[in-house]
Amino acid sequence: MLQLALRLHRGQQDVRQTAPPIDIDSRLDSRIKALFSHEFTDAQKRVCVEIASDMRQPKPMNRLLQG
Repeated sequence: MLQLALRLHRGQQDVRQTAPPIDIDSRLDSRIKALFSHEFTDAQKRVCVEIASDMRQPKPMNRLLQG
């Protein structure tokens, strides 16, 4: 029951909260990738695309990235 209540509460917060959309263009993407001394794996590339997509939305991103 507690998990359900927390999920409902989080869902209500998602509707109320807004954030300015941020567009990651190819120039900024290149600058960010240049900060890393290694090539990204396919999984890391996929997650970068997902994060950029989330950042274009007018709502706060709620994500934990590990690895």
